[in-house]
Amino acid sequence: MNRWIKYLLLFFLMAVSCIDPFWPDLEGKNTVLVVDALVTDNPDNQYVILSTSAPADDQKFIPVSGAVVVVSDDLGQNVLFNESEAGSYYPDNFAGITGRSYSLSVTLPNGKQYASGFQPLTASDEFDSIYYQVETQPTTNPLYDTEVAQFYISNIPSGRQDSYYLFQFIETYKFHVDFKMEYIDSGYGLTRVTDPPSMLCFKTASLDGFYLFKSKANSVSQTQTLPLHFVTFDTKQMFERYSLLVKQISVSEEIFNLYHEINQQNNDVSLYTLQPYNIIGNITCVTDTEEPVLGSFIVGGIKEKREYFSRPPNVVFSFSSCFGQTDGVGYIVMRGGTPTNPVHFTFVDGAFAYGRPECFLCSENEATEEPPDFWED
Repeated sequence: MNRWIKYLLLFFLMAVSCIDPFWPDLEGKNTVLVVDALVTDNPDNQYVILSTSAPADDQKFIPVSGAVVVVSDDLGQNVLFNESEAGSYYPDNFAGITGRSYSLSVTLPNGKQYASGFQPLTASDEFDSIYYQVETQPTTNPLYDTEVAQFYISNIPSGRQDSYYLFQFIETYKFHVDFKMEYIDSGYGLTRVTDPPSMLCFKTASLDGFYLFKSKANSVSQTQTLPLHFVTFDTKQMFERYSLLVKQISVSEEIFNLYHEINQQNNDVSLYTLQPYNIIGNITCVTDTEEPVLGSFIVGGIKEKREYFSRPPNVVFSFSSCFGQTDGVGYIVMRGGTPTNPVHFTFVDGAFAYGRPECFLCSENEATEEPPDFWED
């Protein structure tokens, strides 16, 4: 599972600005360990992702396999995280407990050891709703603005002490591919497709980035509205049906400050995003204290909410549709396809045509034909 977080915009409730990319000084190190680790009170939200750093201009995932990964609590209980796929480690039936503190230790195959300090697990407050508003955003053309669906969450309680939250987002949407597959040539001649694949697709993706939010202490409970990401109308994301899952994690002041200090922002209430893979966080190399370690170990209580959204009314969508090629189709039929590069055919206005694989297949759009278990129409 690739949980890498790469890019998002920076929002503040009282001001808006952009984050410049931050790359820590690694003192000539070619590669260093990168840790993306999360422990919560929900058994479905625990992971440790280990990798090595990549060049700033080539941010690919380079997994670290064969490590011994252990999470320990302040009562001396240890939980082993097992590697289920390269670089990704998960526990068996484990959830953190509110009021306990947890630490992370990692031992690599080469004997190097890494550890964090203890992080407290605090309960996460409920939040009220997820919604969007159709708003206008500027474009690179100063003469032209565009409409977007700007998402928000509301009703984050303010308590009698400062609270710190991390938000993660997963979107799922329903869409149709443009063409029904009528014929295919996989290198064995033109063949009629008697049971064509479904044109209805479902795509799920983690949004690139997460937000950190600080709620200042207040003697009166306040309802707050926080801006999230936005979805443009030049894609199929909201054309049929869209779902957004929001995960709210209560984190420690230490974790919040790791990111806050990088930006040197001092708003009383702030919401912003950062890349966890390019900070020197709360993990150290035990066997070489001079070695930098990127990433962080985050502990917190979690609350989740999912909302569904139908196509926005009175909105003009402008996504590109597939173009069925009719010119030269005879030559394409004679040339044929191969098992690894088949050619797909359909009819466009009664004419025989061929098109790109993504015009026919959900899988070519990183989507599935089957709806996820949670899906509601």
